[in-house]
Amino acid sequence: NNQPNCYILGMCLKKLALRLLRDALVESKKKLKPDLFKRKGTGKLTDDEEKCEVSRHFGWAIFSAQKRVKGDDDALAVLKSMTVRLDDLDKHYFANYYSTGVSILNSGGLTLPAGWIFEFGLTLMSKARAEFNREKMDRDPKNAFRIAKANMLADADLKALFRKQCTAMVPMKSTARLSASRLSSSIEKVYKIVLPKVLHCRYGPIVKDWKNDNVKSYEKSTLRAPLKVSEASKKKKAKTKTTDRKAPKPPVAPKVTPEIVAESAIIAEEKLSENPA
Repeated sequence: NNQPNCYILGMCLKKLALRLLRDALVESKKKLKPDLFKRKGTGKLTDDEEKCEVSRHFGWAIFSAQKRVKGDDDALAVLKSMTVRLDDLDKHYFANYYSTGVSILNSGGLTLPAGWIFEFGLTLMSKARAEFNREKMDRDPKNAFRIAKANMLADADLKALFRKQCTAMVPMKSTARLSASRLSSSIEKVYKIVLPKVLHCRYGPIVKDWKNDNVKSYEKSTLRAPLKVSEASKKKKAKTKTTDRKAPKPPVAPKVTPEIVAESAIIAEEKLSENPA
């Protein structure tokens, strides 16, 4: 049966085709906009890679946050106004925000940040990259992630930028009956949900790569895992002992020989003769 081999071959060919498609798209865009793929002197990413990060991390965080605010129509309206789908993109979006990496992955199902919030996404990802990287993880593996996350959550300028853009651009259907405080609280709620998701999505691969390079496999297991294994082993041994234990043998009746029967009959006759009725 060659079905498994055909499946593996298909996966390899698919990976190869995606790689060739990506290279072709990059070369095509390089001819149209060569400056888009030039690395900046102050950063490690090109403009195209920065846009790809915003779409991947920020766009996913907005999509995931919608599950957290179910039942809150105001917060859900804020999140939905921040998103756009492939079929709704215009020429301006394709020219200024749509990256090559996303164009390969997106067949219409990806949640993309709307154009009016994309500039905030670029600022957010730039600050996130500056706060946490592999170098900081190497220097302080125990506290680097926690410190970076705390600094990002405490960034007042970033929060003010998000609030300003949302207040000006969110086309909420219920705005007419919303007070300013309710709109402000909805924006605050969305920010507190979306920002941690972006940070975890962006920083997670860095932490994972560091663990793969510096942590041995037996050190990855927590204390609870060996305890569970030990407890399961004890239960298995106890069950084996109970199963192997032999059932008690039933009592065996004493063997009666003919001599004993005859002797018992004689004794009975003597007692009857001694005690006549």
